[in-house]
Amino acid sequence: MTIVGLYSWDERKRTSNLRKHGVDFAIVQNFDFEAALVLRDDRKNYGEERYRAYGSISGRLHALVFTRSSSHGVRAKSASFHCAKVTHGR
Repeated sequence: MTIVGLYSWDERKRTSNLRKHGVDFAIVQNFDFEAALVLRDDRKNYGEERYRAYGSISGRLHALVFTRSSSHGVRAKSASFHCAKVTHGR
């Protein structure tokens, strides 16, 4: 497990996430939790309490799936970049 400040992750999961979503867990420390929408992830029973957060990392919208731990802070499970197309018109 890698721990950076208040964030932690499994290195194998980090490599998998980078390959699958193109997002490195190392940037999670820049996630703007203050302005993020955070929801409890109860889509299924994960055996632990998980959350989904939608917020900004360096001005780009990201989705972050994480757990909270008293010993390891925020533990990243998945992170992905989301792009929204904004259109103007009638």
